[in-house]
Amino acid sequence: MTNRKWLPKDYQDESIPPPREHPNDWIVRLPGDAYGLAPSDEADGDPRILRDGDIVKFDWTESHGKATFTVHDDSSWSIDCDAPNAPEGGYMIVAIDGDCINTMQDGLESFAKAFIDNLCPSDMPESDTIIFYSWSLEPVDFVFKNGSFQPVETTGGVIQ
Repeated sequence: MTNRKWLPKDYQDESIPPPREHPNDWIVRLPGDAYGLAPSDEADGDPRILRDGDIVKFDWTESHGKATFTVHDDSSWSIDCDAPNAPEGGYMIVAIDGDCINTMQDGLESFAKAFIDNLCPSDMPESDTIIFYSWSLEPVDFVFKNGSFQPVETTGGVIQ
């Protein structure tokens, strides 16, 4: 069982909205039996109209839990659990819990190096809570049909 959540690819900008449980959670009902793709936030304007056959690219993300990251006196480091592996089709992100935007790195080794290199020894905490999460390497195409999103099935490059 996965804890995968979804975000329209076009919504990855400077203010990424929280991903949702399923691509269908981004569909809103509009007047006149129409459907739309919910905006990334209410300040972004009206929903984008969806018509049968429209393809929307989504990225997925998965949470892989937290760990305590500890820097030792000799500037070596450790965590209090086994680091998770990136799932198939995704890459692993590591960040300080509560400060993802400023501290995210593409893997534990990169995170540790950035953490140690960017802090003066006098400012270095003994430990901090980090989170592990992954993002899809490539977006997943969904076709809007009959009021819902369905994964695009391809055979020889042709959408079924």
